[in-house]
Amino acid sequence: MAVINGMGRWATEGIRFQRHNGDGTIPTPSRFLGFANYADLSKVETTAGTAPISIRIDGGPVMTENVDLALIDDIAHATVDEAVEALNGAGFSGVTFSKDPATTRLKGSAAGA
Repeated sequence: MAVINGMGRWATEGIRFQRHNGDGTIPTPSRFLGFANYADLSKVETTAGTAPISIRIDGGPVMTENVDLALIDDIAHATVDEAVEALNGAGFSGVTFSKDPATTRLKGSAAGA
């Protein structure tokens, strides 16, 4: 069968999009990166000074915890260190947060990964 307009194999070609960490690496459960320097959280909707955050690792269940934003001195300039304290205090099961030593970005890590 002749190809009339060159569209005969369009489905065999494609493109794949994937999220990358800020340093260009592919995120894994053992190392996923967030912001660097500071983040403006002033537009985050809160209830009694807390904001819900949801995390899903691979195909696991969605974990939603309330993060206490009162731990952040200036909500418009939340630092990585303040975010680490607030996120670790939220009580995500098996997920810990720290400052990545190589990039100084917020780093998440899931246990067992």
